[in-house]
Amino acid sequence: MAIDWGRSGFQVAIHEVSIAHITRSQIENQKICLDRPYYDWKIETNFHKEGRITFGASGFTQVLRTEPLLIDEQKLAPSQRTPFFPPCV
Repeated sequence: MAIDWGRSGFQVAIHEVSIAHITRSQIENQKICLDRPYYDWKIETNFHKEGRITFGASGFTQVLRTEPLLIDEQKLAPSQRTPFFPPCV
C-alpha cells in the first residue's frame, strides 16, 4: 500500500489515515473464482478526496481475537492492541 502525501517532504501527515467509507460491488463478467461471486472493494480514506485503497476478493472473514474494548477514541494506543502473533514464552 502506498499513500501519496503530495510534494510535502513527508511532513504533512497531521493525523493518521482513517477510513471514511467502505463499498463493495460485484464484478460483472469475472475471470477469476468462477465458482463464487468476486467483488471490487473500495476503502475511501479521510485524508484526501483521492485517497482510497482498492482490491478484489471473493470473500471476507472477520475474526474476533480478543474481547471488545470500549474507549473514547476511534483508535487504539499501541499498549491496547492485541499482538497478531503471541510472544514466545
